Amino acid sequence: MISYDPFRATKAEKRISTYMLKNKYRISNSVLSRIRNDEPISLRMVNELCMIFECDISDIARYVPDEEEREEYLEHLERKRQEREQQGE
Repeated sequence: MISYDPFRATKAEKRISTYMLKNKYRISNSVLSRIRNDEPISLRMVNELCMIFECDISDIARYVPDEEEREEYLEHLERKRQEREQQGE
């Protein structure tokens, strides 16, 4: 799972408000909502945030291991592998 806790800390440290992100830098409400809810955003948007904050990607997001999510992903890959095998028969 991707966490945007570093973004929140960087935002406070750099003293850039949500208002500034929306109005000065034109970051959409949708992107800010996705960050607030730890939902995926594009790497292009991560790049823009790094430019705004003059920071590294690790100051925006971090990977947090989630065993349940990992297991679901591995099961998904296994189902896809089995589907490909059945189509090849």
